[in-house]
Amino acid sequence: MKYVLTVLCALLFSSGYCDMMGDVEYQLPNIAKDWVVANKDDNTNGTTVIYQPKNPKRVSKEFFGVNNNRFPSDINDQEALKKGITAVIPDMQVDLQVLQKGDNDVFYELSGKQNGKEVIHGWAHVFVTKEGTTLLIYETNDLANLPKIGSAWRQALQTAHIKKA
Repeated sequence: MKYVLTVLCALLFSSGYCDMMGDVEYQLPNIAKDWVVANKDDNTNGTTVIYQPKNPKRVSKEFFGVNNNRFPSDINDQEALKKGITAVIPDMQVDLQVLQKGDNDVFYELSGKQNGKEVIHGWAHVFVTKEGTTLLIYETNDLANLPKIGSAWRQALQTAHIKKA
């Protein structure tokens, strides 16, 4: 029994444990092991959780967000996806590139530009389930650090999945 409790605690408190929102299972990468929930909004339409570094070293718009809502989405409608991202980062030209598409999900890379210069970069994974839509997104304006951290965030978002019953 002691062994089982030790294993469960190790799984729960390691940086590699999985979290869930709706039917979607996801995991923050190890580089975000000190991140905390900075904001959580739970209302009748759905839930949004924003993770950010616990003690940011510099002023940076870097975050990982998860939104689960009861509204259906059409993952084939790239313009609707672009409109949704534009609502989050207004006053920017938003570019999306679909990287992977499944029957119930789409994974894409995004960038936000001002005056022709990229100022925000990130990745997002959208899932459509029987309960609605779940969006996972990572964005940063620390473009100089992107080569160092980008692959970890990309992999974390890409490996998120709908949990099988």
